[in-house]
Amino acid sequence: MGVAVPTALPSASGWQFYDWTEVQGSAAAVDGVAVVELDQLDPGEMWLIDRAVIVCDSDTDTAARLYVDGVDPSRIRSGSAWGNFDEAEYPSGLLLRPSSRLVARWDGCSAGATAALTLQARVYRRA
Repeated sequence: MGVAVPTALPSASGWQFYDWTEVQGSAAAVDGVAVVELDQLDPGEMWLIDRAVIVCDSDTDTAARLYVDGVDPSRIRSGSAWGNFDEAEYPSGLLLRPSSRLVARWDGCSAGATAALTLQARVYRRA
């Protein structure tokens, strides 16, 4: 009778924490709308967004929404009815997948307003 002896398995590829990042973007409003589009992530990189701060110097109240890969109701990930200033904490992280990009959009901006987005995120790279 033989005895099964455990053998080591090769390590699986996965994701490893690489660094922290802080990203900022801003845009001027056109026809009541301001849009900030961040650069697309590399295929071997993903982010877990821990914190987002939105601000807009509009004279009117604005609303802000965060989308992945384009402004579409099915792509919304977060938002605020207080787009002139708000902040959000994401304890488990707001996932931004490889090869995707984050788009922030403010609606209801007054003429000449500027909107800005600041993100703090954990960067993971494929191992």
